[in-house]
Amino acid sequence: MKIKCKCGKTNFANAKVLDLCDIKDFTNRKIYYIFCPNCGEFNITMSEKRISDGTVYINSDLSGDDAFKILMNERKRIIGVIPQMFANNISGWVYGHNVEIKNKKGKVTKIRQYAKGLDTGKTKLLKTIEINTK
Repeated sequence: MKIKCKCGKTNFANAKVLDLCDIKDFTNRKIYYIFCPNCGEFNITMSEKRISDGTVYINSDLSGDDAFKILMNERKRIIGVIPQMFANNISGWVYGHNVEIKNKKGKVTKIRQYAKGLDTGKTKLLKTIEINTK
């Protein structure tokens, strides 16, 4: 979820997420929030899905008093906090993937160990193991 500040200089893609409990008419409620490094303003975007017809409502790019008011109204309904996630981090369900690197003679010289995310498909090199083939 991208959040844009009123100062217009920044467009945030890495916001922290507050998971909110369901209420009578809405489910899947989340608040994305971040502080602008340029002006120091508190910015939020709130998303929720209406149960009756499945319409998703997004109150986007709220800042200042409006953002603070929504956060104070919803503070009793917070059930979880998801930390700030960056694009190069792998999170969620992860599995290991090993790749063997062979020389011209067909012998394994290196093994690279990767972590792969099941949901995103992103890979991250964890370590490389050198193998002596003498």
